[in-house]
Amino acid sequence: MITNPGQRAKELYDFGPFRVDPERETLLREGEPVPMTPKTFQILLVLIRHSEEVVTKDELMKAVWPDTFVEEANLSRNIFMLRKALGETAQDHRYIVTVPGRGYRLVENVHLIPDQEVKIVAATNSIVHVDCLDR
Repeated sequence: MITNPGQRAKELYDFGPFRVDPERETLLREGEPVPMTPKTFQILLVLIRHSEEVVTKDELMKAVWPDTFVEEANLSRNIFMLRKALGETAQDHRYIVTVPGRGYRLVENVHLIPDQEVKIVAATNSIVHVDCLDR
């Protein structure tokens, strides 16, 4: 398969009933879009890319609000909105846990889904058979 060297493979992530598309800045729950603000989505993306690691509050603030002074309350509010978008309750933190004095951690297993590949299996004359691998 010939690919453009400057073209990056598309990142897609799955965890629980969710699929995250960073390029489109979308979160889907079982195929349905979940509304969220851009900053809330950026926080989710940082947590996904550091899955099962503690991400400090300072790291999150620098990643989401670079070169901008924001109060920690902004981060807390966006974490609250993210938890709400994921369907968490105040008693049940299934996806995001607070690590007291340190930061936050996404505890669900995250799977990187390879971009859907198109592979030419056979080509004769003008007939081309294309086999698409499912995600």
